[in-house]
Order: sequence, then C-alpha cells, then structure tokens
Amino acid sequence: MSSGSDASDDERNECNKLVDGTVVYVADNVLVMLMATSAGTLGQTIFSKTGLSPVVLNCLGVLFNLGLAILCYLFAANRFHAAEAKQEQDASDDLVAEGRLSLMTSDSEILKRLGSSKAVEVVQHNLTMIVGDATSGYSHMLGMLPWIIIVPVVNIPPVLSTAIYSYFDEDPNLQTIAVWHFFMFMAYLLVEVFLARWYASLPDSGAKCESLPTFILNAVNHGFLSSTGKSLHLLEVVIYEGLVGTKNVNKFEIHAKAMESLVLLLATWFLLVHVWPRLREDDTRDKLLKSMVTTITVYSWAFSFVNNLWNLFYYLIPNGQLWYWVLMVVFVLFAVVLAKFSDLNFYGGPSRAGAGFGLMLCWAIDFGVWWAWAQVMADIDAAAVPNGTVLPMILVNGAVLAGLMTVTCLVYIFGDLHSMAVAKHHRHKHIHTAQNAMGSLRSEKKGSSRSEEEL
Repeated sequence: MSSGSDASDDERNECNKLVDGTVVYVADNVLVMLMATSAGTLGQTIFSKTGLSPVVLNCLGVLFNLGLAILCYLFAANRFHAAEAKQEQDASDDLVAEGRLSLMTSDSEILKRLGSSKAVEVVQHNLTMIVGDATSGYSHMLGMLPWIIIVPVVNIPPVLSTAIYSYFDEDPNLQTIAVWHFFMFMAYLLVEVFLARWYASLPDSGAKCESLPTFILNAVNHGFLSSTGKSLHLLEVVIYEGLVGTKNVNKFEIHAKAMESLVLLLATWFLLVHVWPRLREDDTRDKLLKSMVTTITVYSWAFSFVNNLWNLFYYLIPNGQLWYWVLMVVFVLFAVVLAKFSDLNFYGGPSRAGAGFGLMLCWAIDFGVWWAWAQVMADIDAAAVPNGTVLPMILVNGAVLAGLMTVTCLVYIFGDLHSMAVAKHHRHKHIHTAQNAMGSLRSEKKGSSRSEEEL
C-alpha cells in the first residue's frame, strides 16, 4: 500500500514539474518573443515618419530598444539585489533566533516546542525558497531581456540586403549580389567572433545578475550572433534564386520552396547531430567556436524554415494565420512530449538526435512566433489607427508592450524556482554562444563553484 502511494506521489510530482517547466518554456519562447517583437515595432513606429533611410531608421529603433532594455534591466537588477539582501537578512535573523532559543531553553525543550529539530530546517528552507523564487525570477528575466535589443538588430541585415538588390538591380544572374551578401555574412561573422570572445572574457559574464556594461555587451553580442545567422540565410536566398531563377518573382513557388526546405532541413540536421557535436572542446576558444557555429547553423535554418512556412500559410491556405498559430501550439506540445521523454529537458537530450531536435524545435517556435506576431502588430495598428498617425500608433503599441511585459514579469517572479533554474541551464547549454565557455574560462582564472545555472 505504501509503495503504491509513493509511486502515485512520484507521478504527481513529475506531472507538476512538467507543468511548471511548460509554463517557463512558454514564457521563454513565446511570451519573450511577443514582448521583443512588440518592442521592435514600437521602436520603428516612433521614427517611421521622419523620412530617414531604412538603415538609419532601424538603427534609431535599435537605440530606442536599447534604452528600453536598460530601463527594464535597472528595475530587474534592483529587485534582484533587494531580494538577495532580504534572503541574507532572513538567514541571519534565523541564526540569531536559533541562538537565543538555545540560550533560553534546553535541547529537549526546543524539540518539545518545535516538534523536532527538523522544524528549524523546514522553516529556513521555506524562507529561502520564498525569497529564492523572486531572486531566480528576476535573474531569469535579466537573462531574457537582451531579446528586446536582438529583434530590432536582426531587422538590419534584410534592409542591407534590399539595398544590395536595389543597387545591383541590373545584375541578371545575381553573381555580384551573391558576392556582396557573402561579404555581409563574413563581416557579421568576424564582428561576432570578436564580441563573443570579449563577452566570455568578462568576469561576470553569465552571472545571475550581470553588471550593466556586461548586460549591454551580452545583448549586442547576441544581436550580432542572430544577425550572422540572418545574413547567412539571406545569402542562401540569393543562391536559391540564382539556381531556381526566381529573381523579381513574387509568387510563392510551393514545389521549389518545399525542396529548398527539405534540403536545408537535412543539411542542418546532419550538421547539428553528426558534425558539430564532434568538434573538440579543449579550451575556451574551442568551446566558443563550437557554440557559435551550432547557433549560427540553427538560426540560419530557422529563419528559412519559418519564412517559407509563414508564406505558405499566409498566401496559400484559407484562414492561414489562424492555422499558423495552431501549428505553433502543436510545436509547443511537441516540446512537452520531448521533455516527458528527456528527463524534463524541453530542449532535448541526452542523445545527440534528441538535442538536435529540441534545438531546432525551440527556434522554430521562437522565430515562428516572431513572424506571426509582427503581422498581428501590423494588423492592430491598421485597425486601431487606420490613418497611420504616429502618436496614436505609439500609444497602441506601447499599451500592447506594457501588457506583455507585465504578464512575462509575473510569470518569472512567481514561477517555480527549480523549473526556471533547470530551464536556464538547458537553454544556455544548447543555445547561447559564450555561455558554454564561460564556466571553463572562470575556472581557468580563479575556479568556480556550482551555481543555480549548474543544477
């Protein structure tokens, strides 16, 4: 009877952990992308009537989002340190209380009052967990805030691509256009290599609460990382157009796009599962290179996959936007099933195939939500402000952004501590460049202890 009850409790606990993990996964990969896309839309809207070139307009949008991200950082960092200080104070008060109790009463009297010596430990543990929830929530929030900057930064490569196409409009076979797209990709890659090494060398990189300069560098680093993947995707688009002969053709060719998607899917799967995992990790530079090429590979694939998927639903399927959102829900359910059979790891593993699938699924959800919500924001603006007046559009976009930020903050503040710690570890392990190498870099310098990220 007791064993049956224990088994039932274990199943219930595992189910609760799966639910808590799902909430965090949705917050990380859906709510954060909704918030970041809304912030990017707001930044562009503010400067939309200035008559500036698209490149300058997007750069100003990035600066606005940088300011917004800094404000959010200051709030989250302040609350993090306040919760941390309260946790330390509570621990100190508990020790003082225990000392007074031991002076006033004998051990037997303490046990009599508390029921057992374990009661003190339970009280301390509960206090720590209550404050720890808030601390970890703000830490998790700080880790996701760079996406407010990343999204508008990634909008710049398409603008540069459009400028290249316009400048070399008379290039019939796309040779010159392809060369300039290759140069754009290499420029982003070289800058990203420098930024990744710089960020990984900082003593507080990857900390639960980074300093403001490190936080800004983290955001810029990941912005260039994503832009490198985007520029590689744009280079692939030029190569596709050169092979298929679809330059200046706006029609969505379903058969050609299906073949393109299949080829890229198989190539990406092969690289993520069978090639990149075999790269050596002897030192920090090796770890950075491995993480970087893995992330750029999956980013480039996800940009292409989601773009083709969106065009398919938007142009060819009746009520396509609704069915597209249904597909995003199905993708999230796939992640839940993956976690069920991967020891609650929503990003897959421990097998290479499982990790590869989880990584591709994660970014299909992230970028898929990004594409769809950008259209939703455009539809909201068109419905709420049909004449396109800037100030009302700013108010509408700001209200949407404020609502999404509030919901996301509440999830992180009141979410489950263990689920957020595990999600942060799994996400950084499979996704973020520089994060994987930071632990070894710090240990090389001064040694490192196990932290929340290493649960």
